[in-house]
Amino acid sequence: MKIISTYIAAIVSIMLSSSLYADTYNTSTHILIIPAIQSGLATYSDVSVDLGTDYQVTAVQASAASDLPILTVDNYDAFNNLLTIPLVSVGDQIYQNVEVKLGRTFQVLSVGGCTGVGCSAATPVNVAPLIVDNGPVSLLLPGQLVGSTNVAFTTVTLCQPGTSNCQNIDHVLVDTGSSGFRVISSQLAQNLNLPAVMSSGKAVFECLQYVSSFNWGSVNMADVKIAGEVASNIPIQIINANSNNSVPRSCSRNGGAATNTVDTFGANGILGIGNLPYDCGDVCTTSPPIPAAYYSCSGNTCQSISLPLAQQVPNPIVRFSKDNNGSIIQLPEVPFAGASNVQGVLIFGIGTQSNNELGNAKVITLGTNTLDANYNAFTTIYNGQKLTGSFVDSGTSAYYFSDSLLGSCSGLGSGYACPKSNLSLTATNQGLSSSSTVNFDVANADMLFNNNYNATAFSNLAVQTAPGSSFDWGLPFFYGRSVFTGIQTSTSLPYIAY
Repeated sequence: MKIISTYIAAIVSIMLSSSLYADTYNTSTHILIIPAIQSGLATYSDVSVDLGTDYQVTAVQASAASDLPILTVDNYDAFNNLLTIPLVSVGDQIYQNVEVKLGRTFQVLSVGGCTGVGCSAATPVNVAPLIVDNGPVSLLLPGQLVGSTNVAFTTVTLCQPGTSNCQNIDHVLVDTGSSGFRVISSQLAQNLNLPAVMSSGKAVFECLQYVSSFNWGSVNMADVKIAGEVASNIPIQIINANSNNSVPRSCSRNGGAATNTVDTFGANGILGIGNLPYDCGDVCTTSPPIPAAYYSCSGNTCQSISLPLAQQVPNPIVRFSKDNNGSIIQLPEVPFAGASNVQGVLIFGIGTQSNNELGNAKVITLGTNTLDANYNAFTTIYNGQKLTGSFVDSGTSAYYFSDSLLGSCSGLGSGYACPKSNLSLTATNQGLSSSSTVNFDVANADMLFNNNYNATAFSNLAVQTAPGSSFDWGLPFFYGRSVFTGIQTSTSLPYIAY
């Protein structure tokens, strides 16, 4: 960690003047007092921030001798967790144009007031910012920056249950295709004590399998805070990069790779806000236990167990005190050639506040028969085929479906479809009682990436799959739409709407 006072030798200091509107930083307490801070359309006054111990000063852009104009209001970039300070006072020294990358342990202690149209519009309690950017891992190749593509991220605050010992986890993948909050263990501060979930005196672990990979890690209790919403004392999964427990064969035998690090997972965590209230549910409460779900572990020995709902990892939304019946993802349209750092919002609740009304959105109700292979799915009719296991999934980067016209890429777009020409396609989504026609485009991914290698968001990426019974409407489906995810309850069916 680099603290502000280490820059004394690197910049020219100036005398403190009453005419300067400077922040004040206490090096012993790590508390920064900010007279005014601009965030979006709102200006907050008299802000007290505990910077914690893991922040970094990334730039001191100008010395006292600079002719650059000095503004008097800090600017906070919520998406990149970056605070830009025109003037900061450290003891008897003043520093100019300081950029601070806020770490995971900073906390806003108090805010004196707020002015501007953004106060009411930009900070409602049920709205969290989204960004589609390069993500937490980027590889610098000759002439290009390669990182995430079509991944929507947000920031989640984790707290030791019932305490103010908290940290922010940025670049958490927002996934409507799963349920539950999971975090990579390497991203947790050492002093964040999250109690283990126990079963018969042994620690509970979980295996979460995807199509071609899996996550393995312990189940622990935490307070999960997103925007102004709180899910108190809920089970989460800590994805263990260096677990002392050997991964059971029943977890790894699907042939997929373990994605238990930031490098392999591509995110610092995952916020599963799908249609189901639990990541497993009733099927994991029965005996004998199902494989590749929950385990009790002692040392390197783990065995499958049944687990009551109260100890299973829940969809955090259902544990909010309000706005707990679903969510909305809103992302803007992006140009055909793609765009960089696309910003949107994640809104909690459906029909619970004025900013989350369903309105005229078309509702597609999902299947609820747990014995049916198409449980929690709908039917997409494409090219005359009824794909009965279809779903909408913000956690996948493309449209996944089968069509011989899609082809495959061999260049920068390897893994994606490369049709010989741009395709304008149509499909119909059919729920239990309604249907909706969707028009969408598929472009040549090699051409897209070659022409705009800095872009992180594309509305026209697809992946050619083997003939099957599903159509995966990935993140490209979300651009230019409000996409609702309704959670199944005892009185309401699961649905998606748009």
